[in-house]
Amino acid sequence: MTDARQTPADQPARDRALKVDQSFIVQAPAGSGKTSLLVERYLRLLTQVAQPEEILAITFTRAAAAEMRQRVLEELRKPTPLTEIIRDRDKAQNWRLNQNPQRMKIQTIDSFATELATQIPGSQSAEGMRIEEQPAPLYTQAAQNVLGRLFSDDPGRLFVGEFLSALDNNAATAERVLSSMLAKRDQWLDVTGLITSMALNDGAAIPQTLERAITGLRQEIMSTVTVALSPHDREMMQTL
Repeated sequence: MTDARQTPADQPARDRALKVDQSFIVQAPAGSGKTSLLVERYLRLLTQVAQPEEILAITFTRAAAAEMRQRVLEELRKPTPLTEIIRDRDKAQNWRLNQNPQRMKIQTIDSFATELATQIPGSQSAEGMRIEEQPAPLYTQAAQNVLGRLFSDDPGRLFVGEFLSALDNNAATAERVLSSMLAKRDQWLDVTGLITSMALNDGAAIPQTLERAITGLRQEIMSTVTVALSPHDREMMQTL
């Protein structure tokens, strides 16, 4: 019988990521414990700061921010050596985190950007700014603006033309594709930045990078599908 509580194979990496005097990028699939790791790192940072506002945790959604704040508060109620230190600091510094959880700056990137804009001396940059709960119409409008460049003097019209050509000049499809991409921009912005950097330095590296990405995506999809197949289905696939 396997002990479900056995130490994960990546425990050394998890331990390293909790060193608050260093910075880390943690990449792992869904359900692997990234949020738990982030919560523990946040707790360790609370033992180091004079005020909780000195720590900033950013998420993409309000739901994720609320969940993380709640998990931090739940951890603080547990009797552990770490939480004892935090509770002592809470009392000594008069933080009152249980009564004032908003002092923990766990927020969305949108609210953080708005907060920064409102702090610019003499600036009206945040005037009229708001977080849009239903951004789909904005994505559609942005897509239409991009496609509209085809009929302008904008140098980018050439790229718009090539994009439409790849979609058989179907403007409706192009609009849907662009809108869908904008809704998931957190998943591809970094990749496009990398490809742009490669194009400026070594264009030959782009096909190799894309091929590796496609191969990795294919393997990930197939591994997920294979697990869901029955033995009979797997046998049939091997004979195809």
